[in-house]
Amino acid sequence: MGYCDEPGRLRPGHVTADIFDVPDAFEVPLLARRIAAQRRHAAVIGAAFVHPRHAHLAFFRDQYRVEGAEVARATLATLAVSVALRAAARGLGGGSRPRIARARSGGQP
Repeated sequence: MGYCDEPGRLRPGHVTADIFDVPDAFEVPLLARRIAAQRRHAAVIGAAFVHPRHAHLAFFRDQYRVEGAEVARATLATLAVSVALRAAARGLGGGSRPRIARARSGGQP
């Protein structure tokens, strides 16, 4: 289970992820900065995937799934704390459904 699957498993219907592909890993932070400046997403996560040699492809694919799920859980936990703090500061009881942008380079894990 990778990054895109984990939020739906943990909080079905509560998170929308927009995925942006870039041609090269060097462009991930540039796109992330542009997305963050638009202030339409609760979080921006960048990931670049190295294309390993064929002999190690299965290992890296599995590892990307594990790491992607870890990042998703950490993102959701951080967003939950952020929403709770904002709600407490405003005296409100919740917030809107968060949107997460994920810029990636390379193949899909």
